[in-house]
Amino acid sequence: MDLLNKWTVSGVTSFYTIFLVNTYFILSNLVGFLALFVFKISFTNLLFFIIPLLLLVQSIIMQFHILPDIESYSLKKFFKDYPRVFKENWQTEVLITGILVLILTDLKILMTYTNSAVFLLAVLITSIFLMNTLLFVLLMQTKKESRQLSFGKKLTSGLMLSYRLPQVTLLNMVYIGVSIFAIQFVAIYYIIFIGGFINMLIWKNLQRRFSLELYINQMNL
Repeated sequence: MDLLNKWTVSGVTSFYTIFLVNTYFILSNLVGFLALFVFKISFTNLLFFIIPLLLLVQSIIMQFHILPDIESYSLKKFFKDYPRVFKENWQTEVLITGILVLILTDLKILMTYTNSAVFLLAVLITSIFLMNTLLFVLLMQTKKESRQLSFGKKLTSGLMLSYRLPQVTLLNMVYIGVSIFAIQFVAIYYIIFIGGFINMLIWKNLQRRFSLELYINQMNL
């Protein structure tokens, strides 16, 4: 009976946590959500989704910022923190958005002019590997000390972490692949139901073998 009660409490707590992270994710991506009712996601309409893509990057930083205190975090604090987090990180967010646009553009060109499925798969895997590196950069942005580092330094650190932590990288690549598929084919449902949950899984996975506090100490920040 005690075991059943423990499972019930754990299940309710997990459901509530997922509900909270998805709610904050939806609020962070309202512009992208509304854009989906006007434009269909495609490479042709990529320019119309640059701002929503930027806000998607912002929403990931926000979730990484919220998740350590998710149980006590409030809606009022979210609206207070959102502009502050954007102000502190907008330069990095713009750079990451630009990299993502370049990746998507390259994939479009390759899909159009390359007949080799093996080569295309290799480029896709490399692109997702780079996206995982960018996730490490976004995690670093949640700490004031690490924001003192240049983008290039954090990108290099992210690449090294992605290479040295293969289990973390492979699992995140699965999460990223699922997200790309969902955004391409069921974007509205991605925003409403699974986007926040997947970001929470990514956040937990990034910290499985990586300590941000230890990284900051090693960088003498």
